[in-house]
Amino acid sequence: MNPQIERLYQISQKKDRRIIGLMSGTSLDGLDIAVCRIENAGKTTKIQLEHFTTMDYEDDFRARVREVFAKRNIDQQLFSGLNAYIGITHAKLINTALQQWNLSSSEIDCIASHGQTVYHAPQSLTKDRNWPNSTLQIGDGDHIAVDTGIITLSDFRQKHIAAGGEGAPLAAYGDYLLFSHATENRFLLNIGGISNFTFIPSHQTKLKAYATDLGPGNTMMNQYMKANFDQEMDRDAYMAKKGQVNDVLLNQLLTEEFLTLPFPKTTGPELFNLAYLEKAQDRSKITHIPHENVMATLNRL
Repeated sequence: MNPQIERLYQISQKKDRRIIGLMSGTSLDGLDIAVCRIENAGKTTKIQLEHFTTMDYEDDFRARVREVFAKRNIDQQLFSGLNAYIGITHAKLINTALQQWNLSSSEIDCIASHGQTVYHAPQSLTKDRNWPNSTLQIGDGDHIAVDTGIITLSDFRQKHIAAGGEGAPLAAYGDYLLFSHATENRFLLNIGGISNFTFIPSHQTKLKAYATDLGPGNTMMNQYMKANFDQEMDRDAYMAKKGQVNDVLLNQLLTEEFLTLPFPKTTGPELFNLAYLEKAQDRSKITHIPHENVMATLNRL
């Protein structure tokens, strides 16, 4: 038997596994790295978080990814190289985190990496019911495996699409295992580049857990700050708190069809971006207002 396949089988048979999970979202702030000890499987799964950190991305990394991120027309040579480059970068960040935690690669059973999303195109974006939902993540798992010496499972959003989903959000199962309750129905809200929630029914109901995107989180605010002030974000809402919401512009921003679609649904900066803001400003004739008012309005959105 192939030794790596045999190793995977051995890992699957262990009572508990120590697994590194990676997350890099559309906000491009950094790489979340979690070391979790996982016991059992299915609904009896128990998860214990042992270590967690967010390793900030360098400006050069962000700049390279943004050359292809959420863009329809890109440099294919750059794009091909980025797949390896992101994998190599993620591996370096993992190795740094392991050193900080005094852990060796031999103490980790495997790495789970969904990659870096560079384009997300559900049918709600393409408006074509004869064209499949699609999402694309890069950051080659083989580079992560070779450079860390740890078996790496990667690119697992595609199975969600193949089974009829849109490839996101993927948190529902983990949220259920961590936060389900005997008598309480619970909502878990996540506000990243895109905002989404997970609905977790109580154990007493027959309702199903599900996760869905809601709309823009911080993606448009971050883009606006980058374009106008060369800042990655409005830290602590410094500018938005000084502004006033423009209700006319806000109402135009809320006319997007996606916002009225039934749950579950997904979206991304391919739709909610500065071009979307500019079109709303043109329609509402709100084109010359202070930056802080734009930020306050995007925050309210």
